[in-house]
Amino acid sequence: MWTFLGPQATLFVALPWSPNVPNLQVGTHFLSSNPSEAGIARPAWQSSHDTSIVWGKAIGNSSDPAYVAAGAIPWLLVEISGAKPGFAGQPGLAQTTYIQRLSTSGGVAPATGCDGAGYGRVALVHYTTDYYFYLSNERK
Repeated sequence: MWTFLGPQATLFVALPWSPNVPNLQVGTHFLSSNPSEAGIARPAWQSSHDTSIVWGKAIGNSSDPAYVAAGAIPWLLVEISGAKPGFAGQPGLAQTTYIQRLSTSGGVAPATGCDGAGYGRVALVHYTTDYYFYLSNERK
């Protein structure tokens, strides 16, 4: 059985009004120690623009086949559990209160290759998704 190690993704934004312009990298997504929770490992999203970062924990998910494609990782609702402003105190992603992962494709662990002969191997599994970052109307 495969063991999930953590996310590793590059976040891009496409400019729909400029289809000939390459997608722009806006962030990275990875597993990181959350200083707001005594170092608990949580999924993190970090801005390429100002280095602000948020950590989150899933509070809801869906694999409903009416929405989630076969062979795709679940859709998630993530609540922010830690945040750090970017350089020069820029709030950036640190203002985020929730993140949604929707429209997933791929990302499911391989069905084969996890046996005694493959012990210790790592499989990087390609996936695509749309992340939506939400900011509460109630400013802290």
